[in-house]
Amino acid sequence: MDNNINIINRAKKFALGAAIILIAGLLYFAIIKILGFGISCPFYALTGLKCPGCGITTMIICLASGDFTSAFNANPVTFCLGPFIIALIIYLSYRYIRFGDAKLNKALNTAIIIICVIYIVFGIIRNIYPILIV
Repeated sequence: MDNNINIINRAKKFALGAAIILIAGLLYFAIIKILGFGISCPFYALTGLKCPGCGITTMIICLASGDFTSAFNANPVTFCLGPFIIALIIYLSYRYIRFGDAKLNKALNTAIIIICVIYIVFGIIRNIYPILIV
């Protein structure tokens, strides 16, 4: 019985956090659609170089409009890795709610390291060869 109460409490805590993030994202999306501008990248503002995350907002807006080509062009790495990252978040969320544990095993830790390395390499390549990657 205590375990079920713990699961319910973790699910409530998770749902609250997820709802806050979802509402914040939807508000930001609405602001961008209504006003036509969003938060600029501080890394780009300071250095003039695109960070690995530059273009993610544009990608999400294009995805919401069904424009997959423009979404891919905005940030090809996130476009390709997005489903894997979302699956990882869902899996870790499930583990947290069900078992109260979101520790990474060796395989998941390795996968996250590989994803980080891919983003770092992408960030370097997109600034060295801007013609190849927008």
